[in-house]
Amino acid sequence: MRGVLDYIQTNVTTFSAVSSIGPDELTNIIRDPWEAGATDLDLIVCDAAVKQQIDSFNSTQVQVMNLDERFHNRVSMFQSTYGNHAVMLNRWMPANSLMVVSSDRIKVVPLTGRSFQFKQVSRTGDADKAMIVGEYTVEVHNEEGMAQAYV
Repeated sequence: MRGVLDYIQTNVTTFSAVSSIGPDELTNIIRDPWEAGATDLDLIVCDAAVKQQIDSFNSTQVQVMNLDERFHNRVSMFQSTYGNHAVMLNRWMPANSLMVVSSDRIKVVPLTGRSFQFKQVSRTGDADKAMIVGEYTVEVHNEEGMAQAYV
């Protein structure tokens, strides 16, 4: 079983530094899978460094009023020509990377005949022993309709 990031081989972009990723560059990353037929891209998954860079997109446009003691500097939805994309921080992404995916085309499915099952294994005195057994994998459809970028 490979991770979703390993499936994405077609639309791969590299950058010289995380700081070089701006709104236009992120829109261009999204454009490539859109041109391959993806109209359902809805999620940007990124590591902490890239998420901080995306959060800084609005830093020059934030206005803080004294009525609120909180400071806001977070982008949770990126809207582009190609749709609305939730931005999700994921600690398991490789350093300085992001992927743009369609959550509808990624599924966790059981291997044939191996969905979760309750199996008796043995009995010791009055105690029944059992285990839950199952094998699952990830199913990715139309990887050409997704993208990844890294530094």
